[in-house]
Amino acid sequence: MAVDCSLLELSRNPALRLYSWDPPGLSIGHFQDASEPWPPEALKVKAQMVRRPTGGGAILHLREEFTFSLILPRQDTHRAPPTKLYRQVGEAISRAAAELGVSLLFRGTGDDRREDPFLCFERTSCWDLVDSTGAKAAGFAARKNRYSTLVHGSISPHTGLTHHHLVPIAPQAFSDVFQISWRSCDLDSGELDFARILQKLPLERRRQKRKTEDF
Repeated sequence: MAVDCSLLELSRNPALRLYSWDPPGLSIGHFQDASEPWPPEALKVKAQMVRRPTGGGAILHLREEFTFSLILPRQDTHRAPPTKLYRQVGEAISRAAAELGVSLLFRGTGDDRREDPFLCFERTSCWDLVDSTGAKAAGFAARKNRYSTLVHGSISPHTGLTHHHLVPIAPQAFSDVFQISWRSCDLDSGELDFARILQKLPLERRRQKRKTEDF
């Protein structure tokens, strides 16, 4: 998460990060209270808590879960409505899933309750991807500042789509949808140093003070 925060603040180029979790993690949304009771499953697997720079509900990330972050320069997204970005991200994940024989579709309807459940996968949004049974299969959250837009996404393990399955094919799916060619690269020294600083901050101090907007 510290690397994603660093890229949101400092990167001026598109970036796609694909990662899994070892040990398991409990990521909480940018505006969530870290003192909320943990779900029993998170206690059972001894998950480590992290705070995401994006909003939304908490996610229990198990080993081999597929998680991604997409960073886009603000000039590529500031004129487009947030719904277009979610639609593009969902399309990329759906394409990758289809290559593995799994059908994921947008839910199409959402729940406008003011009090949302603590866990992301217990919430509903019209931009969720759902499986053939209607169960939530993937959720997204985005955040933007004056320079960049960051999108986080997580695929539920119940789909059978793991990090191992999706890493070889997801980059091409994102390339096809966003018309971006990816290349492997390391963080530059500034991005790496800023990420290291963020890692050392207490959890409650990791909320960004610079003006940002939640989609």
